[in-house]
Amino acid sequence: MRSEEKYSRSEEKYSRSEEKYSRSEEKYSRSEEKYSRSEEKYSRSEEKYSRSEEEYLRSEEEYSRSEEKYSRSEEEYSRSEEEYSRSEEKYSRMKAKPSCQITAPLKKKCYNMQ
Repeated sequence: MRSEEKYSRSEEKYSRSEEKYSRSEEKYSRSEEKYSRSEEKYSRSEEKYSRSEEEYLRSEEEYSRSEEKYSRSEEEYSRSEEEYSRSEEKYSRMKAKPSCQITAPLKKKCYNMQ
């Protein structure tokens, strides 16, 4: 009888060990799933970061092009102002000179534009 009791206890121990092992496997399986989800999440975050970085670089390039365009516009505006100023000076000089017209044979008629 003693050996039957020993056997019975051994079976119980074995059964408990199997249950423990089964719970451990389930735990491990859940941990693997968790890890897998974490990896996916990390991968998506990396992709998002990469896209953000690319977008930032494009924005920097666009900003740089805009600055260059603005600089060229300022230069063009400055040249236009200078040209306008020269035109005003030229007009002013022309206005100050008397203007002459030949009306009849060998007769000149002059007048000041001011």
